[in-house]
Amino acid sequence: MYTYLQVANVPTADCPGTLLLLHYPNKRYLFGHIADGSQRSGVQRALNLHKVTDIFLTGPVRAQNTGGLFGMILTIADIHSSSRADMANQNKARQEKGQKLIQIDSPIALNIHGGKNLAHMLASGRAFVFRNNFPVQPNEILTDPRSEDPSGSDPNFSDQLIRVWNVPLFRSGTPGCDSENPRKRRRIEAPEAPGGATPENEQQLREGVVRAMFSSDWKLDRLNERMLSEVRLPAKIFYRDADGKIQPYEGPLPGQPGFTDRTVLTRNPWPAGEVATLPATTPAHDSLCYIVKEQPRRGKFLAQEALKLGVPKVDNKKLTAGESVTLADGTVVRPDQVMEPAPTPVGFAIIDVRDPALLDSLVNRPEWSNPEIMNGILAIYWILSDSVKSDPRLTQLMRGFGDKVEHVVLGNNISGNELVFSSAATTLTNLNRIDPERFHLPFYSVEEPQVPPTMPENTHIARSNEKFTLAPTHGFDKTAIVPPLDPRSVPDNQMLSINSEGAEWVLRLARQASKKVKDAKFIAMVEESEKDIPQRDAEIIPLGTGSCLPSLSRNVSATLLRIPGYGTCLLDCGENTLGQMMRMFGSEETDQILKDMRFIYLSHVHADHHLGTNTVLERLAKVQDPESPPAYIICPLRLTAALQDLSQLEDLGRIRFITRKASTNPQPKSRVIWAPSDEWISQKLGVTSLSAVFVDHCPDAMAVAITFPSGLKIAYSGDCRPCPKFAEIGRDAHLLIHECTFDDDMRGDAMAKKHSTFSEALSIAKQMRAKRLLLTHFSQRYPKIQNPNAQESDDRGTERGPVTAFAFDQMRLRLGDFQYAAEYLPAIRALLNFSHEEEEVGCEGGASKCDDGNGNGQKGKKEKKEKKEKKDKKEKQNGKKQQQDQERYTPEDFSNDLLKTEWDF
Repeated sequence: MYTYLQVANVPTADCPGTLLLLHYPNKRYLFGHIADGSQRSGVQRALNLHKVTDIFLTGPVRAQNTGGLFGMILTIADIHSSSRADMANQNKARQEKGQKLIQIDSPIALNIHGGKNLAHMLASGRAFVFRNNFPVQPNEILTDPRSEDPSGSDPNFSDQLIRVWNVPLFRSGTPGCDSENPRKRRRIEAPEAPGGATPENEQQLREGVVRAMFSSDWKLDRLNERMLSEVRLPAKIFYRDADGKIQPYEGPLPGQPGFTDRTVLTRNPWPAGEVATLPATTPAHDSLCYIVKEQPRRGKFLAQEALKLGVPKVDNKKLTAGESVTLADGTVVRPDQVMEPAPTPVGFAIIDVRDPALLDSLVNRPEWSNPEIMNGILAIYWILSDSVKSDPRLTQLMRGFGDKVEHVVLGNNISGNELVFSSAATTLTNLNRIDPERFHLPFYSVEEPQVPPTMPENTHIARSNEKFTLAPTHGFDKTAIVPPLDPRSVPDNQMLSINSEGAEWVLRLARQASKKVKDAKFIAMVEESEKDIPQRDAEIIPLGTGSCLPSLSRNVSATLLRIPGYGTCLLDCGENTLGQMMRMFGSEETDQILKDMRFIYLSHVHADHHLGTNTVLERLAKVQDPESPPAYIICPLRLTAALQDLSQLEDLGRIRFITRKASTNPQPKSRVIWAPSDEWISQKLGVTSLSAVFVDHCPDAMAVAITFPSGLKIAYSGDCRPCPKFAEIGRDAHLLIHECTFDDDMRGDAMAKKHSTFSEALSIAKQMRAKRLLLTHFSQRYPKIQNPNAQESDDRGTERGPVTAFAFDQMRLRLGDFQYAAEYLPAIRALLNFSHEEEEVGCEGGASKCDDGNGNGQKGKKEKKEKKEKKDKKEKQNGKKQQQDQERYTPEDFSNDLLKTEWDF
């Protein structure tokens, strides 16, 4: 049985966690951090996550270590859901043909092991996480397993493949911890529960919320009968008319004149959503580590020896099972006579010690001197920091393990800073060759990290994809390590992953564009046409331009605005937004951007638009000037609860929430939300005005229009179907940033999933009279670029529409750059059509036969037509069903009272 431990991720600027994957043929385990970017890193490295059953988190539970956990859970859940749906469809076809059905196993459970606050962190996602039939079980480790008996050797986790020993490390000086003997602390501290509630009861509440989030039988479209007086308001209420048909109830409510109690129909609240706030907790500072060993295995059966002793073949199973066999002549054959000695179970340890205050606890752990635990440990993975790596206490401990143990070191500023997302970096490098003004090379390093000189000789720095083999042999396998990508080493006349002929064609188009934008007449034309646009130096930086899930080419939604004289702000903040900034700007400039942060606007509760907020705020807290104004988070009410729950786990800085609450005088047919006054907006955000409107996507989804002090007006759609009200509040915007999830030939999908197509986004821009249009939030089915006839909209402000640009991750686009950027679009289209990595169009016979740079190549058209014709019938049916479901369920279903709202904080 081939078994190995793979380094799935080493800490870098844009993926700061250490992640190890323990691989068995039928099962997987994750160890380390599920940090921001872990999910995308898994896509880049083609990790098979389908068989992951257990995640063992190291270190304390905080954003730096768990920022990608929700994304990882949702990805694994959706993989299982899709697999089960596919098997169900196969069974339907098999049943029609009279074939044997595929056995569909019961839903697999995902066990997550971690330290204090694990359940609290997971329960904080109750506002935006809902999955059926995917049990998630948090195993929060609150005790030191060897506090009572330091010599104990029983594992804390055991299944049919592995045994795991928990090794908690305690900070010296932590209340309740004896720095001279940290093992004396038996239970990791939990806060006293107010009002007589016990910590155990509060923990049960958190774990109950987690169960409801992932394995509830609650259904959105289920209506339940109850008396009107029992309905919890606000709620959408229905009744059955005389013909038995369901109708919306619009009569008087309890407490109103004319009220009469009657039987009505309402939806039960989502169970996890019933918990408004979680019990209070305090940050965790301790670190959880693990020792992992395989289960004991029997020795090899010696068939020839058994034959010599006259053992019948039918009795071989008894011997391999450890039973003796009595032959016909009375001879007893023992298992040890026909079996090789059982091999010593081997394994590894993963030690997360980045805080010097943990070192005393580390060196005094009883496990290191327990041979029943440590025998067979061949490798120790050390997650370290700069402040720990050369500490004599650490290096002395490492040397004490002897020469037979290999030490593998990882950590920020230790593991180097290679480009993890090589596919995206390849695209960015090639775009830089075309248009270096708008596409800058990322911050990275290809220098091989060096082992600190104080560490033992049997130490090396871990590399991504490196494997440690546990069976059938033992040792390190470095053949799968991929050399780091080095964009600066690529000659100017070449491009990555593109043949020389294709590169020559693309660069020729780029040179033509470069020549045109430097022409004095062109520059004069641009200056004249943009003289009425304020702050042309305002910078728009898409940090994530994909939808739903991160992919090889695009991260999830986030757009950074840098407004000179005002500061910075984020429009949505998907997972790994901070990592994108760190890779793009480096740590110093990123910290300055965060210091200048005035507000973060979160358009709705879908996870791909806000999962990166906590990590951004954690970094903001470290660099924020104590004298500066607070940063504001503008978001739906449900997200404020999640972020406030998370703020109990660590310092998230000086932040204030601006959200909406039900008006005391609701007007159900109005969906426009106005702030109380421009003066209030100016005082709190420092902008002239901010107007928002509900849009058709999900409950509480909003689009916004912001006017800055200079008069610059920017409108942002979030996710939505085309919305005339949005066009109204964004009237005459200098820039519209609009989602463009689907191409025009998928309008049915856009309607069913409540998104927009290219033409629909352009239509809103025209209604709005926007000067510039930036399209973003592309479906991950378009890893390159959609193929609308963008040239029709590139008219520099004529009646046909605004100047349009397509957003790319880590693009730097000034407001005055749109007309310059448009000239490079033919070269960019040609580049992406030549890509080898994500071929959708392909090229044969050179560029002239493939593409004119505008996506009009003959083969591209043919393949696009074939792709459209071959659409799966099941997908159409699913799309139709989703459309019907969405038509039944609208934001009004939550409450008419939320349709007229006001700002509050």
